[in-house]
Amino acid sequence: MRPSRLLLSAGAACALGLAAFALHVEDAGAQAPTPTAPAKKPGTLADAKDHMDRGQAFFLEKKFAEAAVEFHLAWETKPLSTFLFNEGVCHEKLRAWQKAIDLFQKYLDDDPTALDRPAVQARLEKLKVELEKEKAAAAAAADAGGGDGGDAGGDGEAEGGVITPPPVHTTVGPVVANIDEMKSIVVIESLPDGAPVEIWQRQATTTPKFEMGKDNPGWTKVLSGKTTLTISLPLGTYHVVLPKFQDYRATETDITVAAATISQFKANLAQGAFFGVVKLRSYEQGEELRGAHVLVKRPGDKGFIDRGVTPYEESFESGTYAFRVELPGFKTLEKKIEVEHGRIDEQKLELDRAEKGLVRLEITGADEAEVYLDGEKAKTWALGQKVDLEVMAGPHELKVKADDRKTWSTKVTVPKGKMIVLHTELKPSVPRGTAWTTAVFSAVFLGGGVYLGLQANKLRDELSSAQASYTLDQEDPRIKRGKYFAIGANGAYAVGGVLALISLYNFLKDPLPPSKGWQEAPRNLDPREAAPKPVSLLPVVSVGYAGLTLVGEF
Repeated sequence: MRPSRLLLSAGAACALGLAAFALHVEDAGAQAPTPTAPAKKPGTLADAKDHMDRGQAFFLEKKFAEAAVEFHLAWETKPLSTFLFNEGVCHEKLRAWQKAIDLFQKYLDDDPTALDRPAVQARLEKLKVELEKEKAAAAAAADAGGGDGGDAGGDGEAEGGVITPPPVHTTVGPVVANIDEMKSIVVIESLPDGAPVEIWQRQATTTPKFEMGKDNPGWTKVLSGKTTLTISLPLGTYHVVLPKFQDYRATETDITVAAATISQFKANLAQGAFFGVVKLRSYEQGEELRGAHVLVKRPGDKGFIDRGVTPYEESFESGTYAFRVELPGFKTLEKKIEVEHGRIDEQKLELDRAEKGLVRLEITGADEAEVYLDGEKAKTWALGQKVDLEVMAGPHELKVKADDRKTWSTKVTVPKGKMIVLHTELKPSVPRGTAWTTAVFSAVFLGGGVYLGLQANKLRDELSSAQASYTLDQEDPRIKRGKYFAIGANGAYAVGGVLALISLYNFLKDPLPPSKGWQEAPRNLDPREAAPKPVSLLPVVSVGYAGLTLVGEF
């Protein structure tokens, strides 16, 4: 997961690095019960944003229960109604109707001026209908279960006097989520604070540009207030006006509210303009990539600091900033941007895949093993560890060896900038003790047979010489001894040969299954596994404060 950021400023406030994920998921399927969120002390908007980022990441992974916990922690950290709404969406995906109803109702109670109140009220009514249907179906199932074991009717099935309750059916189809379902947060600040704010919404894409001081047909004033103003706005295009305030002239800017973002706009009333805004989005071959880390450095700084993830948006004073975009599996991209007051600079950055990929090995069936890559020992694995091998993209051969286990090997082709996960289960090798014992006895018998055969041949030669010289005595003991040696040699050869065959069989037989393995489909590297960034200093501007902010990550 992304490391948490600790912000310590020399003044009264911190500048926030603001970014967000877009959310899009398909059918959720069955979900685990919602985990219980731990108690959380109030914190900064930056702290809440960290939970929001994690919640969006879980949402993208279809882990709605975990996403709900993160949005709840975001609300406990910074009690903004937007987080209640997003948590309610997660429970609606889980079809936890009562919980979703409670959260949407609290959203309306906490924000009486919510611009989408009619739409949320209509949503509540639909959820209440689904809840009543579920209760009615559950009651019908309970009534059917109290019968005498006869035909239950519907989807119930009687078996042995026990009736299986029918499943609860509702009119809700497959769970579909898209980016537009998540609410965003907009923060309007000014130097000095307390300036009046007007927010106008464009009603159509053909509406002419807003001109301060004119009638502006097609624009509707949706909100008035004072800075600092933190609000939730529906998706769309808006114009923010800070009318003449004290001795300061009026200031204005256009803003576009996208889904699942936290946008911060700061106005320097002394200069009559908003601070410059930088918006960064990352892409691969035209397809948007979310979650790339954005690091920022200004000339004179010692290094880059992590300011958020794409899609990224932040306000800056005028000046030249260096931006670095990092995403595991992609080449690091650096770009310098000249920031000007009152100008919004939106960049679409195309990222290229890295030349290397990652092979991850999940090993079971042994306590220790040696991993070989392309014939060279790459790593020694021990139980509880993971094996990650960074390799050049292309074909590779891997082999895993362990004591008393059968060796497993495979060939794998690693794509650029992606991870291949391999699973291997090492199986026990066959003990060869019996084979070696039999081989030793076979060698002993064969050796004995050779010795006895040589002795028999020697006696035969001696007897042949005696017979040729007519000195052989028919009672000569060498005759009987030679016969015994010959018989013993033949017997030893026979036993040794049989034992040799048995030994060979024991060496060749293998009744145990081989070690096995399988490969997952290539996948992108997880940006939440990226390494933490170092402590550094960054000039920032916030309400009533301008200076250096110390940013550390842990």
